Amino acid sequence: MMLALLTALALAATSSVDLDGDGKNETIEVSEDTLRVGNARVDCGGYTACEVTPTDVKSSDNKKELLVCEHGPRDDQYCRLYRYDGRMLKELPFEGEEHGQSKIIINGSGIVRTSQWAHRLYTRVDKWTLDGDKLVRTPQPMYGANETFRVAATFQLKLEPNAKSKTIANTKPDSDIVLLAEHGTHEGWFLVMLSSNITGWVHQSTLAESSEQYQLMLGAG
Repeated sequence: MMLALLTALALAATSSVDLDGDGKNETIEVSEDTLRVGNARVDCGGYTACEVTPTDVKSSDNKKELLVCEHGPRDDQYCRLYRYDGRMLKELPFEGEEHGQSKIIINGSGIVRTSQWAHRLYTRVDKWTLDGDKLVRTPQPMYGANETFRVAATFQLKLEPNAKSKTIANTKPDSDIVLLAEHGTHEGWFLVMLSSNITGWVHQSTLAESSEQYQLMLGAG
C-alpha cells in the first residue's frame, strides 16, 4: 500500500506537501535537472530527468522527506533522501556512504532498506535505522547472494575469508558454483558451495580471474 502511494505521488512538475510538519504545505517544483522548495534548490537528474517522490521515513515525527533519484547512461540509478527545515534542503545521509542508493524501500517505521547490485554479482540488501539526521547501517554477519556461476579454471576455497587461511577444497574447471553470501565485514569475500555441497571462501578477484561468465559481466559494465 505504501509503495503504491509513493508511486502515485511521484512529482512531474509542481506539487505541494507539508515537509517540515508546520501544518503548511511547501511548493515543490521539479524541472529536468533541478528540485526547488521555496528558495532551496538541489541539482538532480543525469541522463534523464530527475524523479522526486514525497515519502515518510518515520511517520511519528510529523516530517516528510523527498526521495530524489537520478539515472545514469545504462540502467544505473542513484537515489538520495532530503529533508526541508523551512529554509534549506538537507540530505538525510546513509552513514559511511558517499554515493546514492540504487533502491530505497520505506515503510514509515524509521527503518529503511536499500538494495544495490554489488560487485556485478548479486543484489545486496542493507537495513538502516533513522538516528537523528542520519541513517545508520545495521551490521550483518553476511549478505545473502544466492547466485550461480560457471568457473572456467580451478581455484582454492579457504576455511576463513583470508588468503592465508587453510585450503579446504579446489573447484573443478567448467563446473558451477553457488555464491551463498558475501562476508559482512570482509568485503569481497564470498562463501560459495560446490556441486558436492562443500563450502568455502573465495575472494571476488579470484572469481573474476577464474570465471569467463563473470569477466563478461565486468566487461559489460
